[in-house]
Amino acid sequence: MTVDAQARLVQAIWGPEPPSAGALEAAGLSGLGSHGLARGLAAYREHAKALSVRVLAAAYPRVQAWLGDEDFAGLAWAFARRQPPQEGDLARWGGTLPAFLAELPEVEPELPALARLDWALHALSWQADEHPQADLLEQLQAQGDGMLTLSAHLHRLQLPAGAWACAEAVGAPAWQMPGAEAGQGELVVWRQGWRPCWATLPAGWGLWLERLQAGATLGEAIETALEAAPDFNPGQALHTALAAGWLLGLRP
Repeated sequence: MTVDAQARLVQAIWGPEPPSAGALEAAGLSGLGSHGLARGLAAYREHAKALSVRVLAAAYPRVQAWLGDEDFAGLAWAFARRQPPQEGDLARWGGTLPAFLAELPEVEPELPALARLDWALHALSWQADEHPQADLLEQLQAQGDGMLTLSAHLHRLQLPAGAWACAEAVGAPAWQMPGAEAGQGELVVWRQGWRPCWATLPAGWGLWLERLQAGATLGEAIETALEAAPDFNPGQALHTALAAGWLLGLRP
């Protein structure tokens, strides 16, 4: 089969509507065997639909829980026909589903937010391992201040209040920090060892992490966080960040 014929076959399987046998033969796919061509293609499309549901359900369990199995299957197939897999590793397919959801008419804002959380956690599975400096706390104590390198696995997200129950039912946060408002606000996603984690952030923590990621020194980030949230506890934040592996080391 030529490259063009392969491309036409992929379009016939994943396209918006199954083409007729006449259209397939006109497109140059009669070499597949004209007898029963449309029936065989229908079987391929059913397999593609089942595959898209299975792959996306593994990546988006919270979206599936929100929609229910039947509606999620329809969503998965609609997305697959719009943006079919382009590479062999299907585990990496589906990262644009949150944007796809956000473009749908009358979609609840909780749904794209849940999808962003799902994908952030799912994508951690293939990211490279990191190795924090073992003596980072001692270096900070000796130096007093400095710019820090943060984990590339660390992502901050916003989750609407109405989405928290569904998010927690699928997989509870790694911890609930004192001062964090349960069921609303900002959260953080990261990987600890091989385990994807997420947790709510107390007031000031998100701004503190944002400033560190932007290149502020530890002292500057603490000062900014305290200005925005006077109850921000720098010691608690630093201890948690070190224990969770959010901080990798001091920059030169």
